[in-house]
Amino acid sequence: MTIIHTVLLSFKPDADPKVVSDFGLTHGMTLEFESEADRDFYVKEDPAHLDVVARLKDIIADVRVIDFTPGTF
Repeated sequence: MTIIHTVLLSFKPDADPKVVSDFGLTHGMTLEFESEADRDFYVKEDPAHLDVVARLKDIIADVRVIDFTPGTF
């Protein structure tokens, strides 16, 4: 069962543009996982993901995450 994981975010107005541009991100990303377990590992345990979260948390104003399984309502 595929899980689509979409993250939308906005940076704080006072976020340093250099820090924002260092990550090469705009304001959204979509990831696809093979299972809920894979998604849960990424969100809660993946060292690379946790590092990015730690580095961005002070300059992110808001985050919205939408997870869905295609064909499931």
